Amino acid sequence: MDNQGMLFVGCIVPSIIVWILSRTVKSQLSLPPGPSGHWLWGNIAEINVLHRPVKAATEWKELYGDIMCLRTISNTTVIVNSEALVMELLEKRAGETSDRPRNVFVRELMGWNTSTVLQQHNNRHRQLRKTMALVLQQSQARTYSSLHSSNLLHFLRAVAKTPEDYMNHIDDSASRFIMNLAYGHEIVEDDPLVAAVRAGQIYMEDGLATHRWVNSFPFLRYYPAWAPGGEFQKVAREGLRRRLEFANVPFNTVMDKIQRNEIVRPSFTSRLLEQKGGINASEEDVDLIKWSAAALFGGGTATVTYYWCLLSFVWTDVFLQRALMHDSVMYPDPYNFNPDRFLKSTPDTDPRRFLFGFGRRVCPGQHVANNSALTMCAAFMSVFDIVASQETTNKAAQCAREPWKMMKPYGPMEPMPFGCTIRPRDDAAVAVLETCKDTAVIA
Repeated sequence: MDNQGMLFVGCIVPSIIVWILSRTVKSQLSLPPGPSGHWLWGNIAEINVLHRPVKAATEWKELYGDIMCLRTISNTTVIVNSEALVMELLEKRAGETSDRPRNVFVRELMGWNTSTVLQQHNNRHRQLRKTMALVLQQSQARTYSSLHSSNLLHFLRAVAKTPEDYMNHIDDSASRFIMNLAYGHEIVEDDPLVAAVRAGQIYMEDGLATHRWVNSFPFLRYYPAWAPGGEFQKVAREGLRRRLEFANVPFNTVMDKIQRNEIVRPSFTSRLLEQKGGINASEEDVDLIKWSAAALFGGGTATVTYYWCLLSFVWTDVFLQRALMHDSVMYPDPYNFNPDRFLKSTPDTDPRRFLFGFGRRVCPGQHVANNSALTMCAAFMSVFDIVASQETTNKAAQCAREPWKMMKPYGPMEPMPFGCTIRPRDDAAVAVLETCKDTAVIA
C-alpha cells in the first residue's frame, strides 16, 4: 500500500470507529418510539415506504402515538402528528427549533448556506427575512394586482392555445410572475436567466437527493478532487459556480442599468436598491438584497423535485403538514373532498395555518402566493371547463376512500398523470381572452 493509501485508511478507519461509538451512545438516549428497523441501516425501509405521510398519520400514529422517531445512518427524524405538539415546538419554542441541520455538501461546498431557506437561524437569517418582508408583507402583497392580472392573462391564453400542456403553462406562469417581481424581467422563450436557475437547482436537487459520505464525515470536505472517490468535489465546484451564476447574473443586470442611469422596471431588487441609496448602497445592503432576490427567484421557478429535496433536507424534525391536514380529529372524514367543511358557522381549521410552515421559518412570501393561487384558480374555472376522461373517472371511483393512491407516492402530494379535456366554457370566454388588454382582470 502506498503512502496515500495508508494516509486514507489511517483517517477513515478511526473516524468510522468514532462514528459507530457515537451511534451506540445516541441509541441509548431517550427517543420517541418508532419501528425497530435494521440494526445498521435503521429505518431506511420505512423512510422509503410508499405514501409515507399517510402511514405516519394513520397506521404509525395508532402504533406509536402523536410523536415517533425514524433513524438512519446519519439522521434521526422525528415525526409529529399532533397540532398541539407542533404549535408548542415550532411556534412557542421557535427560538430553539428554527435551525437547520448541517449538510456539508450542499450548504458548505455548493454554497447554499446563502439561501434564506437553508440558512442557519442566526443574525444573517433574521436580516434576510427582514429584507424580504419589506416587499412581501401583507400590505405590500396587495399592490401586485396588476402584475397578477397581466401574468394571469398570459397563462389563460397559453392554456387556450395548447391545453394539453397545462402543467408546463403552470410552471411557466410561476416563473414569469416571480421574475417580474424579483427583477422586473419579462421572460422569453428559452430565457437564459431561467435556464441559469434551473441549472443551479438541478445541482442542488442532486446534492440533497444523493447520499454523500462527506455529510456523515465532514472532514472529507478537505479530501482532494484528484484522489480516488474525490469526484464529489468536482460536482460541488460546478454546483457552486451554477449557484453563484443564478444569483449574480439577474441581479447584476438590474445593478448595471442603475449605474448607467437607464430606466429600470420596478421590482423587488430595484426598489430595495433605491431605498438603500442605489449605486451608493453599502456592500452589506447589496449582498442582502442580492441573496434575498435569489431566494424569490429560486422559489418561484422551483420544480416539484426541488421542493421535495428541500423539504427532505430542511427538517431534522420532520413535521408533516400533510399528515396534520388529514388529521381526523381536526377534519372529520379527511380524505373526502368536501369544501363545505370550511363554510360552516364553525368551520374546520384553516389548512393555511400549516401550509406555509411555522414560527420563524414560516414562508415570507405566503401572502403573495395566496393571492396568486386564488386569482389563477378563480380565473381558470371561470374561463374553462375541465372534463375527466373515462379512465380517470373510473380510477377516481376506485380510489374514492383512498384518494392518495392517485397521487405520486413520494414527495409533495402531486397528482399522477391523468387524462382530461380542457376547453373554453363558451364563445364569450374566448372573446375575452382575445380582446382584453394585458392589465385587465379576468374574473
